[in-house]
Amino acid sequence: MKPILLYAILQQRNGLFCQSQTQAAFLCITFSALTRPSPPHFHVFEVIHGDEDYGYIDGVNIYSSETGTWSYKGNGWGDELQLVKSRDVFLNGVMHLLTYDFKILTVDTQGKKWRTIPLLETMCVSCMWRGPVAFIGQSHGLLHCINMRYPDFSKLSVWILEDYDSGEWILKYSISTSHIFGEKNLRFEEDYALIAIHPECNLVYFAWQYEDKLMSYDMERGEICVICDIKEHLYDPFVPYLPYIPFLSDSLADQGLEA
Repeated sequence: MKPILLYAILQQRNGLFCQSQTQAAFLCITFSALTRPSPPHFHVFEVIHGDEDYGYIDGVNIYSSETGTWSYKGNGWGDELQLVKSRDVFLNGVMHLLTYDFKILTVDTQGKKWRTIPLLETMCVSCMWRGPVAFIGQSHGLLHCINMRYPDFSKLSVWILEDYDSGEWILKYSISTSHIFGEKNLRFEEDYALIAIHPECNLVYFAWQYEDKLMSYDMERGEICVICDIKEHLYDPFVPYLPYIPFLSDSLADQGLEA
């Protein structure tokens, strides 16, 4: 299995997002009820693009380590959908993908349940050359979406999908980036990047590109922490960092995969 070449970002303990250098491939590992020495089962989602010019989704290949097989599922979401790079969450056995038209696409590991979750109009802020200025993640078992506010770009809105079945978004927090970075008019994905949301705490992690610092912010307490200096300057807003997962490399080795 060679589509997994580059780990991009890990956002929660029950899911790992991976992106290959040439294709969109997502590896999802379930850690619940995991007992050694039995390795965890995992699934790989490979998004297939049928249109090379626009990158529209044609379907999804899904690999199961339990069966050792791939299965192709045709696009169950609709036509002319494009994914936003590095905006993906695996939560409760379902992959969530952010699109350029402000929708979150979901599909389960069996490729049987397809769904589209629209964002609210107030969540739909875009950049001309990068598309939606938004970040999705999960914390406390709830889907989160963080977007830059318009016209005040120094504010970030944090939304949670409180009722998953109904698709009801609730505004949970408002973050002042001028409070975090001490500067005004900084722009999301230009001057700083969101890396992850803590799965069990109200923490978000930032990379401040201008100062080359890795930081965390407690949304509940308003506390800022500079974790460390970043040794290499960041030019790409989609930064290549991921939280540590113990025994992950051993688990991949057990499955005959190369990390």
